[in-house]
Amino acid sequence: MTVVILDNEAVQAILQPHHPKFRSVAARVEAARWRSANHTQVSLHVPATVQVEAGWDRTSPRAARLNRYPITINPLDTSTADAAARIVAEYSVTPADAHIGVLCQKHATGNTRVIVLTSDPEDIVRVTDAAPVIALRI
Repeated sequence: MTVVILDNEAVQAILQPHHPKFRSVAARVEAARWRSANHTQVSLHVPATVQVEAGWDRTSPRAARLNRYPITINPLDTSTADAAARIVAEYSVTPADAHIGVLCQKHATGNTRVIVLTSDPEDIVRVTDAAPVIALRI
């Protein structure tokens, strides 16, 4: 199984077709979607904090492109918020990056590969607390 997590800039790139990173991110998301359709277990995730930070209003017409992907929005529940707050305090990162870190730690288990599409792989590696994560620069 592979879990692909999108960060703020990855979401913004898909929302804005003229974004300089649109093609790079769209190609990676399409590849994940194609693999999923061909029975390779791939799931796309966006933390709710990233959704908010990126300005992704799923009811907006400009979100139609992004809405067509089978993306799971991961909520910021109580335990996730507590863990993210500790990451923010320890690493001085944004709440969205901290939420990504918590999701990476949650999903990076034995048979699951975690890939984060990010503009800042260094921050992602720091907040994952040594979980085996691939942070791909977009």
